[in-house]
Amino acid sequence: FSPELLRSESAIQAVKKAKKSGMEIQEVTAAVFESFSVKDGPQGLAAIGRQKWHELHEIQDNQTGLWLALYQIADPGNLGTLLRSLDGMGGMGLILLDNCTDPYDPASMRASMGAILSKKMVRTSTPEFAAWLKLHSLPVIGTSDAATDGYRNISYPKNMVLLMGSDREGLPNDLMEVCDKVVSI
Repeated sequence: FSPELLRSESAIQAVKKAKKSGMEIQEVTAAVFESFSVKDGPQGLAAIGRQKWHELHEIQDNQTGLWLALYQIADPGNLGTLLRSLDGMGGMGLILLDNCTDPYDPASMRASMGAILSKKMVRTSTPEFAAWLKLHSLPVIGTSDAATDGYRNISYPKNMVLLMGSDREGLPNDLMEVCDKVVSI
């Protein structure tokens, strides 16, 4: 934290509370803080956290609910927005397939508005995902601009995977084949 940049009472109280709890705290000058901040006009409070990832095989039948699976999503802001939406719907977590953008990218984290901290995060490959789906028999609803059913025209099961494709290309054929239903959004 930078005491020179702290302006809000809640930030000042957060620093005091962290100090009391024994958390490791590093005080820096405004110039040092501004040198690593990704925002103009930083507010003087930052945190370093460890990324938390889960393996696909760790998701057991008792952890069913809504899962969002994304194939090769490229835009970090879009990923964060999808995480925020998943959180708003009470979803369990996010499964990133193949080459996706980093959900811990600052743009993604900002767009998630904290949802990244409460959802399970999994990275896996398309073949591993397809095998996992067969093992757990979860219904999969895919999305495609070519689908005949609109997303409002179907009933969604409580336990399911919503599968969305890349920002530009959508879902490839091998992932379309794992879908029980495909809707347009």
